[in-house]
Amino acid sequence: MKRLFALALWMLVCSGIANGQTAPSGDTQTFELDAIAPPTPALKYQLMFDPVDSTSGNAAMAYTQAVLLLDKDAATDIPAALQAGDDTFDALAQSVYTKNQRVFTTLEIAGHCDSCDWQVTFGPHHIDSDVTQLRAIHMLANLIQIRAKQLIHAGNVDDALATLQLGYELCDRTCQRPLFLSAYLSFVMTISMDNQTAELMNLPDSPNLYWALVSLPHPQYEMRTALEGERKSALFHGADGMLTTPQDTAKMLQDASHDKDFAQAMQDAQTYYAGTRNMSVDDVKKLDQAMVFDTYQYELYSQHFDDWYKLFALPLPEMMAGQEAIEKKIAADPERWTIPPRIRQVQGLCRVERETAALMAVEAIRSYAAAKGGKLPAHLEDITDTPAPLNPWTGKPFDYQVDGGTATLSDPQPKDDPLTYTISILPQLP
Repeated sequence: MKRLFALALWMLVCSGIANGQTAPSGDTQTFELDAIAPPTPALKYQLMFDPVDSTSGNAAMAYTQAVLLLDKDAATDIPAALQAGDDTFDALAQSVYTKNQRVFTTLEIAGHCDSCDWQVTFGPHHIDSDVTQLRAIHMLANLIQIRAKQLIHAGNVDDALATLQLGYELCDRTCQRPLFLSAYLSFVMTISMDNQTAELMNLPDSPNLYWALVSLPHPQYEMRTALEGERKSALFHGADGMLTTPQDTAKMLQDASHDKDFAQAMQDAQTYYAGTRNMSVDDVKKLDQAMVFDTYQYELYSQHFDDWYKLFALPLPEMMAGQEAIEKKIAADPERWTIPPRIRQVQGLCRVERETAALMAVEAIRSYAAAKGGKLPAHLEDITDTPAPLNPWTGKPFDYQVDGGTATLSDPQPKDDPLTYTISILPQLP
């Protein structure tokens, strides 16, 4: 009935590309670390490619080529490796890597490209093509995750870091794709890379990655491209991405004229148009009703989108408070809202920011221990050279406690997705 609702609903349902794979259940990590200071130079180790090493090219084209190079059995081999137990994982991971080795060469090329234009178009079939492409991108991320995990198991720090660079680059480029679903998938993939980074940090020869983590892009700031693209996607549709014509809307009005809900929507449109144009409702009824309804839908969507979009310029705590207020309004009167509820997807953004900040805090603690003979800081504020960041989700310091030789970094909120990192410093060899 309402043409903008259809696409909004699709965006909500299609988040199933990632839903279920990262259902919040808490972020719990254990770190047993050597007391190692950050390297010199500070960015000797990086989790993104150095812009100095960039080459001219479109990363999106290279990623498409990487998808085409995936082995014919990749769609079954990759999930099997992800789900494998410790006793079978390494063998399966090696098999997957051997079959897809050419993919990694192309991912390396993509990571060095100085631009990334996904060439997304908004036409009658763009939804199907978008979902297909995002599934393929997710498969690449899972392939990278498998390889990184295999190298970490083997204790190969340098190659594991190089592989994680491929993953973080792919996450960042996916977030630049102009659709909200792309950004959400980027959050899912980034969390999987962060989990492997945490495993890497536990290796005896792992360098201190504090400055590498500081240098990662912030997904919140990358969201603007995705959100702007979503608005265009919602407003442009039909043949060749053109706006629905008045004739199309007139046909919709005729086909739905017997629908009571639609009759109410049409009445809302007439009342809105009259109020915003200083006209009487009777005068509005004399106008082209397709034009009246289209204008109502367009302007209502724009208002709702602005109310949502403006929040992404705020710090995360204020942004989440605004998101929750919108969720309540949508729940109270869902028929009047032309954007879907997105609280879970936005929480994915908060989780990525919080996890990266928590890993930075762990490395900050390790830096302090390296300077203090293996001693843990009594308070996070004691760390000065590599400051522990605030918890982005709350805007306040992480909870931190020391009990003997063990520190606990935590965030108990939200209750369905708490964070608890346990940190101990291994005894320094003489």
